[in-house]
Amino acid sequence: MKTKNKKSEAAAPASVRPSSVSKTATVAPAGVAPAVAEQRQPRCFRIVRVYHPTVDRRPRTIKNGLTEAEAQAHCSRLDTRKAGVYFDAYEYTKGCKP
Repeated sequence: MKTKNKKSEAAAPASVRPSSVSKTATVAPAGVAPAVAEQRQPRCFRIVRVYHPTVDRRPRTIKNGLTEAEAQAHCSRLDTRKAGVYFDAYEYTKGCKP
């Protein structure tokens, strides 16, 4: 009957141990937990028409449920602004899914 050496059972140094992190794991954006990064959905935006202070009108919603790309495309069009009167802006709508 052979007895094992206590020294041979000792753990290998950290530089020799295999990594517990998968090499195929995705990297989350800075400041975001990996589990949260996988659950990310496309964000939802709305178009708001904002009037100049000299025009006595409150901002009003033009469109809802747009993706960021759709909202940017809308706001970059020339017919969505009138100098000195109004312009269309977009803002994030919390809890909405496009």
